[in-house]
Amino acid sequence: MLNYWSDHNQRVYLPTLFDYLNYKLLATDKKYVVYGKSGFYYVVIKTDKGFLYYNTQQPELKLQASDLVEEYVAKIEGREVKGLWGKLHNKFNEYLDKECDLLLNTEEIALEIVDTNFNHFLLLNIPFSSQANANNSKEVDKLYKGLEDDPIIKGRLFLTKQGEVKFPLFNSGNKICGYLVDGKQLNKDEFTTVKNSIWFSNIPKKIERIVVFKDPKEAISFYKTFNLDDSLYLAIPDINYETTKILMKIKEIAKAKKLIISFTGSKDIDGYLRDLQFISFLTQDNFNVSILHNYISVVFKKGEEKTFIRYFNKLKEFNAGVSNDFIEYNKFPNQQKINRSIIGLSSEKDMVKLRIPIEVNAIKFSVWNYFKHYLKEGLEILKPKKHSWVNEFNTKSTANEGNTFEEYKIAQ
Repeated sequence: MLNYWSDHNQRVYLPTLFDYLNYKLLATDKKYVVYGKSGFYYVVIKTDKGFLYYNTQQPELKLQASDLVEEYVAKIEGREVKGLWGKLHNKFNEYLDKECDLLLNTEEIALEIVDTNFNHFLLLNIPFSSQANANNSKEVDKLYKGLEDDPIIKGRLFLTKQGEVKFPLFNSGNKICGYLVDGKQLNKDEFTTVKNSIWFSNIPKKIERIVVFKDPKEAISFYKTFNLDDSLYLAIPDINYETTKILMKIKEIAKAKKLIISFTGSKDIDGYLRDLQFISFLTQDNFNVSILHNYISVVFKKGEEKTFIRYFNKLKEFNAGVSNDFIEYNKFPNQQKINRSIIGLSSEKDMVKLRIPIEVNAIKFSVWNYFKHYLKEGLEILKPKKHSWVNEFNTKSTANEGNTFEEYKIAQ
């Protein structure tokens, strides 16, 4: 059976198979074509071994026709057969029976033969230079001036054809799998899926710490504010299990002493929500977060009794402050409204459950309290005073240049 698929993989005209399975043709180039479906992108190439394709999240993993059919039938229920391989066999034969007729009605896409390690993202690299950027825009963003020769950032940013700065994203195989473009705002480049990718700076000779941000522009802003050349800067656009795993793999290889997170967002609350999500993936089963309609549910392991008591006492102080604040502005206490604003806690055996209102002070306190009592060893959290590190850099003056990043820690 495997030989049967292998034999036919060699002769299948992949563009027609993509069309047959209802993938949408998005772009054509002399070396590749791009198809899309359900938010994912697939690049078809021609090699001396025949047609191959790859998901843009993993350019290093080349696939064949039977792999595409397998992915397709895995998501549908078979009528005659239920097993995956039976469905694959039937669907593949169904296509092969119709291929000749389909080819007659399809305009052939002439592709140049490329190597099997081809990655179309590497064709999109225009080297960054402040001068080139200046020629394509009214003014070079002062954040990027001189970075073409900076040992920490060199090679970690490029230009689009329009002269905009873009940042390469890397997957777990350390392959470029897309870009973020700094236009009017930071957006993903065409055919980029950010879900399982990260950006990181060059690795310094001596690494004291890894500093993690939500995007590369925040990372570079922090770097140019404090000029820490003994740090590895990393950005995670989408916090999930895969990107957290990549981060921890890098930390292990780099043997960094400290891990610092400094997530921000369009609002202060966004940064603290990212903190909670990151802690959830970092600690795996020890801390679980669910963001619901009007509150956040957090479940975590109680740990040592002394640690929990200290944590609980701080929580009671916070809730008492919320209640007193309400009474200060209202003649009569309304317990129902107060209960919606405080952090609810219940425990069963060795697990603690929190009900956190979606309010910036409550979320900020929850991050601070958990970090201070459960995570302080080996992890630090920084927050800018000016809402984002980009703003912090833009307002930097000789008056505050003596500040160190230590002043921005929470839970000291």
